[in-house]
Amino acid sequence: MKSGGPFLSLLIWNKKILFILWIEFLYFRKTHFSPASEDLRII
Repeated sequence: MKSGGPFLSLLIWNKKILFILWIEFLYFRKTHFSPASEDLRII
């Protein structure tokens, strides 16, 4: 548990950061480039 614990928590934390950045990126695109076609192209 000790050898795998810190690495696993770091991996999960990195995924959380990536998830938050992705949401902020999508939100930024929606607020600054409002056409619906742009949003459809992302998803």
